[in-house]
Amino acid sequence: MTSQTSAAVSESVPPTEAVHAPTAVAAERNNSLDGLRAFAVLSVMCVHIGLPGFDAGWIGVDVFFVLSGFLITTLLSEEFAKRGRISLPRFWARRFLRLMPIYWLYVGAITIAMLVGPRDQLHAHAGWTWGEFIASLWAYFVNLVPQGGIWAHQNLTLHLWSLAVEEQYYFVWPLLCVLCLRFRRAWLLGLVLLGVVLLFRHHDSRAKTLQVRGIGIVIGSTFALYMRTRPEWLLRWFASVRLRRAVFGFAALVGLAIAASSAMHRLDEDQIQTYLLPWLCCLFALMVAMLWYGPVDGLARRLSSAPLAYLGRISYGVYLYHMVAQFLVWGFLLRGIESWSRIPKYGLRCLVYFGMTFALASASYRFIERPFLRLKSHLH
Repeated sequence: MTSQTSAAVSESVPPTEAVHAPTAVAAERNNSLDGLRAFAVLSVMCVHIGLPGFDAGWIGVDVFFVLSGFLITTLLSEEFAKRGRISLPRFWARRFLRLMPIYWLYVGAITIAMLVGPRDQLHAHAGWTWGEFIASLWAYFVNLVPQGGIWAHQNLTLHLWSLAVEEQYYFVWPLLCVLCLRFRRAWLLGLVLLGVVLLFRHHDSRAKTLQVRGIGIVIGSTFALYMRTRPEWLLRWFASVRLRRAVFGFAALVGLAIAASSAMHRLDEDQIQTYLLPWLCCLFALMVAMLWYGPVDGLARRLSSAPLAYLGRISYGVYLYHMVAQFLVWGFLLRGIESWSRIPKYGLRCLVYFGMTFALASASYRFIERPFLRLKSHLH
């Protein structure tokens, strides 16, 4: 996730200088970002179960990255504007309370399963031992682990690379952000950083490093630094309901075109990452900024609908647990329906998969995440 990744909206506060939407409706505006996050996590879930038309659903992870970069940088900028400094210990403590509890619960269960399971399920692969693999889960460098071959059930951890990328960003970017914010045109330094990332970026889709797949975080952060100057011409654009609909409509058309091209095998993941992903992340950053700074119109209200907003709030848990649900549904719970015809069999598995994932994430949010979120609220 991620994140998804991923859960920066939960601590989002509307910018005090944004005048296009009253403060009283700030919760609705944040809910619209949760709605955007809901679509992102659904697309990731769909690609992992091979739902037709969702071959490029992995781009949902990059939506999470842009959201994280934009929101985290915006909050750091607001703190710097109000206090003249940024409390890095408080920032890292807030991130710890938001992300670590259920993540370590998840990797703790994975670790136990590896240690008590059959020894023949574990072996070295591409220079990595299973002990180093466990260490990578706990220390957030699992994005560097070669895919497959270390543990028989490594599909349960394949999605954790995005959370490792985000955690690496959380350690590096606040330090750079403090430096950037001391300059009047901080966004220029953000552009320099973006240029360096693009210069040294290679395009192997198997590479899950911060400078390759974290391009969305850098773009989101750079855009947030630019918006810190509150450019009047851009704020006037964001206030235009017609323009916002045009931008979101264009994004939908681009998404459909990519989905169709991927389904027809005219675009593969490497090509999308090489030629399209930076531009897509720029489009995502524009969409996020429009929802953050613009008025609460019909589009924002639809994204803020109760089901989407709730799914966005629990999206971190959805992203974390969805691979377990897939593993259980396809590998154990519904193995006895193999003789069914293809469509009913796949339909039932999908229904149970989505239901199980949402149930796990909802329970996790209520009983584990929310108590820690209450502690996090004292660190602002």
